[in-house]
Amino acid sequence: MSALVAVIDWVQRRAGLVIAVWIGIAVALTLVAPALSEVGVQDDASFLPDSSPSVAADDTLRGAYPDDPSRDAAYLVFVRDDGLEPEDRTFIAGLPELLAQVSGVETVETADASPALGAFLRSPDGAAELAVVDFSTAPFATQTTDDANEVRALLDEHAPEGLEHHLTGLPGLAADQAEGLTRSFETTAIASILLVLIILVIVYRSIVAALVPLVTIAVAFLVARGAIALLADAGFEVSSLIETFMVVMIFGAGTDYCLFIVSRYQEELTKGDPVQATLRRTMTVIAGVIAASAATVIVAFSSLLTAQFGLYRSMGPGLAIAIALTLLAGLTLTPAILQVLRSHAFWPRSLERTREHAEHDHPRWRRIGAVVEHHPKAALIGALVPLLLASAGLLDFRQSFDLVNDLPPSADAREGFSSLEGHLPTGRLSPVFLIVDADHDVRTTEDFDAMRGLTDALADAPGVAEARSITQPAGGPLTTDQLDELLPGGQEELLAGLDPADPAIADAVGQLDTPEGLQVTPELLDAAGPVADILEPFLLGTDQRWPRVVVSFDRNPYAPDALADFRRLDDIATNSLEDTSLAGSEIEVAGPTSFYADIQEVGTRDFRVMSAVLVLGIFIVLALLLRSLVAPFYLLATVVLSYTATLGLTVLVFRTILGQDGITFWMPPFLFVILVALGADYNIFVMSRIREEAAAGATAAQAAVRGLVATGRVITSAGLVLAGTFAALIAAPLPSLQQIGFAVTIGVLIDTFVVRTFLVPAITALVGDIAFWPAHGRADTRRGLAIQTGVVTLGIVALLGVVSAVLVTA
Repeated sequence: MSALVAVIDWVQRRAGLVIAVWIGIAVALTLVAPALSEVGVQDDASFLPDSSPSVAADDTLRGAYPDDPSRDAAYLVFVRDDGLEPEDRTFIAGLPELLAQVSGVETVETADASPALGAFLRSPDGAAELAVVDFSTAPFATQTTDDANEVRALLDEHAPEGLEHHLTGLPGLAADQAEGLTRSFETTAIASILLVLIILVIVYRSIVAALVPLVTIAVAFLVARGAIALLADAGFEVSSLIETFMVVMIFGAGTDYCLFIVSRYQEELTKGDPVQATLRRTMTVIAGVIAASAATVIVAFSSLLTAQFGLYRSMGPGLAIAIALTLLAGLTLTPAILQVLRSHAFWPRSLERTREHAEHDHPRWRRIGAVVEHHPKAALIGALVPLLLASAGLLDFRQSFDLVNDLPPSADAREGFSSLEGHLPTGRLSPVFLIVDADHDVRTTEDFDAMRGLTDALADAPGVAEARSITQPAGGPLTTDQLDELLPGGQEELLAGLDPADPAIADAVGQLDTPEGLQVTPELLDAAGPVADILEPFLLGTDQRWPRVVVSFDRNPYAPDALADFRRLDDIATNSLEDTSLAGSEIEVAGPTSFYADIQEVGTRDFRVMSAVLVLGIFIVLALLLRSLVAPFYLLATVVLSYTATLGLTVLVFRTILGQDGITFWMPPFLFVILVALGADYNIFVMSRIREEAAAGATAAQAAVRGLVATGRVITSAGLVLAGTFAALIAAPLPSLQQIGFAVTIGVLIDTFVVRTFLVPAITALVGDIAFWPAHGRADTRRGLAIQTGVVTLGIVALLGVVSAVLVTA
């Protein structure tokens, strides 16, 4: 404690220097650090471990088909409901020349220019057509986003009147997501500042006192954002989501820390000591509590380092650093500002009126305290029942990995998907590639028969609209019309290179005039050079040993149902190839859908590990601070119950009422981390005060009530501030941010008005002095032993609750 007192004294003596240093660092980092939106990582797939099947499959796909333009390409969607006009087709055919002026565009493939893709790019009803744009940078790169928006501008300027056009596919989705994140950050930052300012003015009835926390957290945010941006620029992986989360976490948690300081300072003023001595005593008492509170949040975010999924790892350390810097600012910058302001800290109130206000009794909290003291069982049951009922909403829980529907309805990429409905399978905009590693040249009759059977099996799989392979390049046997699209000269060009005397060739050509159409065979490819030149690079890969089937789902390929359909493909393929010449070949499945299937697997494992590490870490912090092995158990139990109730209500609102497909996949883990951390944060503040009262001679029940009355106002204010900052996310354009904003808002309000107001004081009153065992109170009676056993049991239930919640939400 002597070291802490020395630091506090130094800050008070050098208050002006402390303020100048903080502001100087904030300004310097703002000027030199790059924008987080430019150096942050946005691509979920890039966060997967290298050992993931989808990553290995993607590497195989890139090696076997290095020149495939459709792999990570953007798709231009053109639709005219009453049919494309000649002017439209002329415009589409001229896209390579038009888009050549965009520096990041490498190739543009149209149906006219790429026979291998012709049937894939045109709708049978003639009302829709696609074009494939390959950018020089990765889909989620900032440069790709800029290039995609430039392409959109050119289409707006030059497209024929009445021709609906959109840029979609991964680059389009990424561009719209980046715009949504930028708008979310701006909206959240403005709303957070306004909400924090309004609530603080109401709490303190002083514009100056309200500005003290606001200045502290604004400086802390600028320093944290600059420091993390420099780390990202130096090569550390940082998610582009972090900036929005930093706003709400720093403004929320930082305001809470400042509230605890200023409120305790206001309380200490009632003793009538000089301002400087009062501030010193305030910081001596509250600094350790705030440090422990921040430690729980830092431990919580640090637990994300145990994850394999890079999105969690790239968020956790950055947010932990941000909270650590916010704590440092709260413990140094806030008292420095108060030291400089002295008696003007609560202007326009005078110091005397501020003391009178601090001494003012709060009858509301005394009434609540009386209920808890005299009817603890009723208070406990009254708090538990609604939380358990809310938790029942988890029965309808469903994860969502839907990139498309996580965009606003007006987003260009999302409109591209919806505009194709009724014309082409939307799965064509994000196909799945099933690759067979044959380990030999597959241009044999036996291997083609195996591929034909595989293609038919995949085409018949649930949710699959079409399957294309070397034997069915058009999604089925070739007809005369499809051959005309494949070869500029159609049937005549095909026949020109064939020997009609060959029985196999004659039989194959004769199939063109049958309903079943032409079956592509090795003999046909060998004899018809133009057909082989077109199909083999696209469907057999390098060395003709990597045959693949291009699968298009009949729905949005990112939807939960499509993900379930995707998981069946590997087994279907394996079963289809049994007892064929390709039996035993390694099968890999690539494409965006495969990445999200792996994200689900990795995320489930990560949630389990992170939850265990987080609960253990928070338990240790609580045990050390409270010097108790009992209280941490039931405190963690209340936090877990708050989480399950919050997630249940979120599912009820977004799934049941609003009809969304599911809860975005990263929301439950982040919600758990945030609520456990913040719940423990408030627990520490309440329980520290309860312990302080108990140490002064009060019984546990009396201490619980006094702690509730003493901290009720400040914790309510802190909870409202934190809930308000996260509520700002509800106005964000991205549904995933709306979900996390709603969930944390509800969770904090539950924690503030139910858990901390009724549940924790009621349990503490019932448990009695055992709550602080072994440091204070002993289970030396039969009743005490029974209570202690019950509390330990409740702690075990809490830990089991973590596992249950993880399993339900997996």
